[in-house]
Amino acid sequence: MGAPRPSVFSTVLRAVPLSQCRPELVEMGMVVMPPSKLDEISTLELEFPLVFRVCPVSGPNKTSHCGVVEFTAEEGTVYVPDWLLLSLGAFGGDRLNFTTCSLPLGTHVKLQARSKAFLDISNPRAVLEKKLRDYPTLTKGDVIYFSYANKDFEMIVKDTKPSNAISILNADVIVDFDAPEDYEEPTPVPPAPQQAKYNPEEDHHTEDPLRVESYSSLEEESSEEDTTNLFIGKAESVGGKKIADKTTVLGMMGTKKQEDAKVLVMEGGKILYKVRVFFKHLLM
Repeated sequence: MGAPRPSVFSTVLRAVPLSQCRPELVEMGMVVMPPSKLDEISTLELEFPLVFRVCPVSGPNKTSHCGVVEFTAEEGTVYVPDWLLLSLGAFGGDRLNFTTCSLPLGTHVKLQARSKAFLDISNPRAVLEKKLRDYPTLTKGDVIYFSYANKDFEMIVKDTKPSNAISILNADVIVDFDAPEDYEEPTPVPPAPQQAKYNPEEDHHTEDPLRVESYSSLEEESSEEDTTNLFIGKAESVGGKKIADKTTVLGMMGTKKQEDAKVLVMEGGKILYKVRVFFKHLLM
C-alpha cells in the first residue's frame, strides 16, 4: 500500500488586485490561482469546495478566508478581491500564504453597512442575501464589498456564529443588521404646546377685571347709590382737549368732597368702560 495522500494544501503567491486584471470578479469572496496549483491540488485528498485560510507572509498579523473561482492567473501570482486585501492590511505585490481548511456551517451573521445609503435600497435584505451567494466564507472583522444600482457598498462583518469564521455555502444562515456606521438617531421634536380651548361657560363664571359689565347691571348698581349729585357732561383732558367725540361721562359724587366717584364712559349709547376715580374737583 502506498502512503496516504496529504489532506492539506499550502502555497505562497504574490497578490494582484482583481480590480486591475479581472474587475468583473471583484464582488465575491474567491480568488483566481494559477493553473499549476490545480495540478498540485488534484494529487491531494482534499474536501471540495475548497476553502483557504489566507494571511500575509509578513506585515499585519491578520487572517481571513476565501474560496477559489478559477485557475487562470499568471504563474506565481494570485488575483485577490480588493476588499480582501484591505481586510488583511495588504497591498498588491505582497506575498500571501494560502492554506486549505475546513469551516463550520454558519448559523448566524450580523452585518453593518458603512453608509446609511444602504437603507435607501428598497429591499436591502433581499439584495444582500443574493450578493452573499458569491461569498463562500465570512470572517468576523472583514469588510466585504458589493455594488447595486450604480452605487458601491461596504459591509462590516460584525459577528458570526458558531465561530469567528464560517462557511455559508448551502447553509441556513440568519442575517441581522446593525444600524449603519454613519447613522444618527433623529433628534426628537417636542410636541407643540396645546392652547386651551375657549369655554364660554367658564368665561361666564370667571371674574375678569377688564370685562365691561352690562349697562343694565350698571344702572342697578347706580340706583342703589346716592343720585342727588348725578351729572352729565363731555369728557375732556385737563388741558381742555376732548377725549372722544360724542362721549358722555356719567358720574355720581359719593360725598360732598367729591371723592370716590364712579365714572361711566359711553359712546353711541354703549358703555366703553367703568372706573372708580379719586379726585377733589370735577370740571364740567
